[in-house]
Parts: sequence; structure tokens; C-alpha cells
Amino acid sequence: MLQLLAVAPERRGEGLGYLLVENAMRKARSEGALHLYLVTDGAQGLVGEKLGFDVIDRKDVTPAVAVSDEYQMARSKTAIWMRKEL
Repeated sequence: MLQLLAVAPERRGEGLGYLLVENAMRKARSEGALHLYLVTDGAQGLVGEKLGFDVIDRKDVTPAVAVSDEYQMARSKTAIWMRKEL
């Protein structure tokens, strides 16, 4: 999990966050996933928005995700849940 990833404003779109999300999307597609979820906190949600993720309510995740360890760990009250259809 990355926390507090800082990128200089003039370099946004070139940073590690974008690379990680793009690679996660590529891997998910190659494995036949229909959706990819992103849980972020604060400004990091901009990465997801720019890459086509939609903000969703935490209660709207699929049952398979809701029982995952990652879902159970993401308890921050300020967490932003996002989903992208692949």
C-alpha cells in the first residue's frame, strides 16, 4: 500500500501512482477481471479519476471484494472507493 505519495504539480501524470494503476489495469484485463477497485485517501483519488475510475460507495463493492482482507483493512473514514469497468 502506498501512502502519501507526493508528486510535484508540474510532473503529475508521470509519477509512480499512474504507473502502478496502469499496470494493475493491464494485469487485471489479462486475467479476465471485469472490474478493478481502487481505495485511496485524499488527493490520490485524482489518479483514479484521470484513469477513468468512478467513485462508488463502499457498500457497492461486489461480495467477493467485500470478504477480502484488503476490504477489511481499508477502514479510514476519509477513504475514497473507486471502481473501473475493464
